[in-house]
Amino acid sequence: MNIKHKNKIKSVISALLVCVMSIGIVPAMPASAAQISEYIDPADHWLSSNGRNNELDMNATTTYETGYCAECEKETTVLCYRVPEYTRSGETALNRGVKFSDGTLIDGAGKGNLDDGTPGVDAKFTGYHWTKSVCQTCGTINSVDGRASYNYNKNVYGLNACDHNFFLDFDNTTYEPYSGTQHTSTLKSGQYCQYCKGTYAEAKSKREAHNFTETVDAQLGNNRFYIAEKCEDCGYPQGQKV
Repeated sequence: MNIKHKNKIKSVISALLVCVMSIGIVPAMPASAAQISEYIDPADHWLSSNGRNNELDMNATTTYETGYCAECEKETTVLCYRVPEYTRSGETALNRGVKFSDGTLIDGAGKGNLDDGTPGVDAKFTGYHWTKSVCQTCGTINSVDGRASYNYNKNVYGLNACDHNFFLDFDNTTYEPYSGTQHTSTLKSGQYCQYCKGTYAEAKSKREAHNFTETVDAQLGNNRFYIAEKCEDCGYPQGQKV
């Protein structure tokens, strides 16, 4: 933002001082909040933890649903955990026969390669998600999968495909200060699964001028003003006494 010429500033000051003497206040211009999207890609704020299941628990989207509990032998409320599957190759572990988060194969015997990594760093969303459930009546883990399932009453997740009928389009713009005159804006757009929040997206960045708003503070004892400016988008602040 260009600074106004000094003589223009003095004219503004004189006019404002008259208003101050007349009504005793100088109204401040309210700053608008930066544009924020309610959607956030899990890969952008992934929490790391010791132990694979602990890490999945920490990053899970949870919902309460109804399912048949094989332990209670009736329909009950279950707490469901869903986490996007991220692999280094971008290919689901199911293609290698791996079904469960401890590396166990589909048949419940033997182990395979999960190819897991850190989302946003060295791993990509596969279009599948990890799922675990807990019956809210008896507390049995994965009881809705049946007694014959490997993960019955085990604290492990199983892989399931995301239903592409339940993907939503989204776009989200974030801003980072770059200098006193510019910030970097990043537009991220794509689709995400409503169940696990796994995301297919592309990001484009560019530099833009700050979008400043002003707040004027009258310092009558010093016969001057303090003009504070803040970018509406990235929050970059600056100010001057005049």
